[in-house]
Amino acid sequence: MFVLSVSSNESALASNLSSGSASITLSTGNATVPYITQVSDIADFGDGRDLRVSFNKVSNESSINSYRVFVVKDSNYSSFNLSKANSISSYNYTHVNKTGNNINNLTLASGARDVDGATIRSGVYYRVFVMAVDNNNYNNNILSAPSNSIILSSSYNVGAVTSLSVTDVNNYNDGRDLQVSFYRPSDQSNISHYQVFVVKSSNSYFDLYRANSLNSYYYTQISKNSSSNSYMTQVLNSSSRDIDGDLIRSGVSYRVYVLSVGYSSNNNALSDYASITLGNNNQNVSPVSTPSLTVIGNNGNGSDLRVSFSPAYGESYIEHYRIFVVKSSKNLTLSQAYANSYFTTVNKTGSTITRDLASTTRDSDGELIQRGSSYRVYVLSLGNSYSNYTNALSSASGAVTIQGVMEVGVVTDVTAVDAGDSNNASDLKVSFKKAANETNIREYRIMVVKQANAANFKVAQANNVGINNYDSVPIGFDFGKALRPDTRDVDDQPIKNMVDYQVFVLSVSNNGNNALSALSAPSAPIKLTGTTVTVPSDVYAGIESTNGNGSDVVVRFSPATGSINEYRIMVVPSDQGFGLDDANRITDRNWYTSVAATNSKVETTLSASVKDVNGEDVKSGYKYKVFVLVVADGTVSTTNAMSKSSEMFTIPNPIQTTALTAKLDASGKLQVDFKKAVNETSIDAYRVLFVEKSQMKDFNLQKAAEAAGKEDTKATIKPTNKDISTLIDIPTKDVSGKDITADTEYAVYVYSVPTKDVKKASSAQSATPLSLPSKTLILKTGTPAPTTP
Repeated sequence: MFVLSVSSNESALASNLSSGSASITLSTGNATVPYITQVSDIADFGDGRDLRVSFNKVSNESSINSYRVFVVKDSNYSSFNLSKANSISSYNYTHVNKTGNNINNLTLASGARDVDGATIRSGVYYRVFVMAVDNNNYNNNILSAPSNSIILSSSYNVGAVTSLSVTDVNNYNDGRDLQVSFYRPSDQSNISHYQVFVVKSSNSYFDLYRANSLNSYYYTQISKNSSSNSYMTQVLNSSSRDIDGDLIRSGVSYRVYVLSVGYSSNNNALSDYASITLGNNNQNVSPVSTPSLTVIGNNGNGSDLRVSFSPAYGESYIEHYRIFVVKSSKNLTLSQAYANSYFTTVNKTGSTITRDLASTTRDSDGELIQRGSSYRVYVLSLGNSYSNYTNALSSASGAVTIQGVMEVGVVTDVTAVDAGDSNNASDLKVSFKKAANETNIREYRIMVVKQANAANFKVAQANNVGINNYDSVPIGFDFGKALRPDTRDVDDQPIKNMVDYQVFVLSVSNNGNNALSALSAPSAPIKLTGTTVTVPSDVYAGIESTNGNGSDVVVRFSPATGSINEYRIMVVPSDQGFGLDDANRITDRNWYTSVAATNSKVETTLSASVKDVNGEDVKSGYKYKVFVLVVADGTVSTTNAMSKSSEMFTIPNPIQTTALTAKLDASGKLQVDFKKAVNETSIDAYRVLFVEKSQMKDFNLQKAAEAAGKEDTKATIKPTNKDISTLIDIPTKDVSGKDITADTEYAVYVYSVPTKDVKKASSAQSATPLSLPSKTLILKTGTPAPTTP
């Protein structure tokens, strides 16, 4: 549905069409999909508790197991469909049990999340969907239409800035060219400061959610102005960046937003945007400082050379650098450098650059670098479009000559395997083949490097590793042994389970020059895993009390083996799938029962307030099963394991009668049969109640209690500690106080009247005393009319 606002003067103000409402399907009388009737903002917690949802159930719920409420960001709702809903993790929707009635005023939990996994919060536009979950096949699930759009607000809201404008005020080709001006909100009492976000116009979407998620690297902060002048102006700085992390530049089209940041992160406000393209003023390119050239190797090629230089001034106008190696007998001009194709490309870093050349590097004449030749290097600064592609050449470095020293051999076939369970270096067995030529080698050093650092581990780093952080191996033979238990990795940290490593072997030069040592290729990555834990195979969970709650359940199991931190007893609804991954994801300690590791058989009684794995109270009348998660200690044993489930169990309602039947006998009296309540100590009497069929839908516990409070000796049965089978006179009145009449259809209920002894009644205070109804019956014409006693 849309609404058109019709202008009375189109030349002054155009007519305007609203956004569309949520979709609606006119009912045929039988609803086949859930229908959302209302979503509303009811509080100021800044989380899911602010959001209330009401929806109509599916008319026929016989094939429906439950409902799921999904909260979707308004920007994504048009692409949310049944397939996506079926794939959403249980952490990211709200589970709702069917009740037989429409669901009204459902308030979400504080930890409720949207379908992207983000916690629900103020300042974000959402839409809500409801899915009816089929009993047997998720392909038969049914998804509602979306709700209206809703944004959660707060009484502590802050205002957005107004009249935002941006101006190009300089020619630095960075953030200093951009001036931001705006009128601050009249009320700044809830505002801490402002944040300026610069967004490329090519970015399709930017909103409050994204602004709140960015750290200070991606915006420029402005302090609030407490003066009487509400107009604020700020020029950004040279290091200001856009939301992609790129420095602000000329020639790029931007949209600029200002975020008013409240003292509470849930109450920020985002302005409208202002657009600008900064001017494109060409600048000259500067050369780098005179580079330095040193010999670092012994290979007789380009890999022996290291080049270092400081960056040129105004790197923003430079595309990259090119290093040229030139014979010392020759010079290089700017035009010659630009035309020469023998160079090494180096990207900008914003700081001093050090580059080791490759073994295949050629000099400016196209010849491979070799022993006995003297070289110098030049660095070309290659300009980009902001400099109109101008270039600059550095001065020449000092000259160096590669000396031809004998090569140090490297080992081959380095391997590492997990060969123990001690959670130290002795678990790591290393093997390698010795160098083909060991003439120039003093010893081998085995070094263990974290995989994350292995790509950058070179000879220079290996030469600086401390004596406690490698294992020494003499030359002369191939190696294949476990490391010493106290060996540490190259970062001086203990070698332990669950860390990814790679192993290197350094061939140490015997001529006293560490630069000539040689480093092997790394081993394949290796992760030490330790032992595994076993699981109990005899998990028992059974009912051994009559309290009507979780304290009725006793759990027993034999201890597992392995290095165990604790056991976690988890109660799962019987119709819910549950695996190890599901168990590992549960971190709320209120959702499981923790038991300390022990070598003896475990027996524990669950608490009255125990919750299932969905965070719901464990209740009487529902079917459950128990799993035991064995939590490894994370060091010697590194992987959790989970038992098979216990047998299914149901917590009985201790004061509710069951198996109720009621029928008329030939004399016109009522034959009543039912199984007694499990615990009769808190029951004074059983009261038989007649409910007209048309009133069954609205009949509840409160009405039952009120009706039972009116004395009727004909409909009262005293507990006998046995199941009841008795013939009684038909009462004169039904629960609404109307006379019981012939040819009218009634259902019979039994209400367990609580004793006045508070101590006895307290154990059953959480249970319902009202039975399920009997099959309906009709008093036929001719049945003796009830008489008042």
